[in-house]
Amino acid sequence: MEEWLVKWLKAPPGPPDQFGRGQCAACGLLGRRTAGLANPILEEIHQSERMPGTGLVRLSNGEPATPWCLVAAADLPAEVRAVALFMESRIAEKRAQGLYHGPEPGTPEWAAAPAGMVITKQRELADWFPYYEFLSPAEHREMRQMLRLEEDRKALQTRLADMELRQREHYESLRSQAEGIAERRERVTFGAFLVIGIVGVALGLAAIAATLYPDLMRDLILALTERLSQ
Repeated sequence: MEEWLVKWLKAPPGPPDQFGRGQCAACGLLGRRTAGLANPILEEIHQSERMPGTGLVRLSNGEPATPWCLVAAADLPAEVRAVALFMESRIAEKRAQGLYHGPEPGTPEWAAAPAGMVITKQRELADWFPYYEFLSPAEHREMRQMLRLEEDRKALQTRLADMELRQREHYESLRSQAEGIAERRERVTFGAFLVIGIVGVALGLAAIAATLYPDLMRDLILALTERLSQ
């Protein structure tokens, strides 16, 4: 026997407000429909009916029903049948010993017990969505889709903001590099102009000296030529 079923038999769940995340009893996608699938409508199971009781296995018009998951995250009818078969075998043993005095198999009171065990089983399902009173399973699915779209929109906004921030940082980095290059170019240009100016001044002075002191300039040129030829 599964561990969750043993725990349920020993300590059935408390009031509906004690149901927690992961349990079908606290999920808005839980409903009830006819076991033979003759009725395509999935009825809401109200909060007061989510305790193990005949509300789990009866439609509002009185027809027999079974718990059903709107998005088929779990095969609840199959689980209910498996638990019912197990309980029938246990009841047969206790009846043979004269120890069973509860509801008989086939009655609504008896059928509600397996359904209660199944919907209070703790599960790990990504499709689980909290139950809100007076909303149908279909309305819960629409709400879940809307919330997921909103979450996707917020996530997209966050990604776009991150991309914009990275782009701005990249632009600032390029601008800083461009300013550095321009500053270095200005320094190089200024240095070149300074050298040209000095050379120009020197040549101007040499020309003036040659005009005023031709003999001296001739001697200097001859001395420099001899020095270079050595």
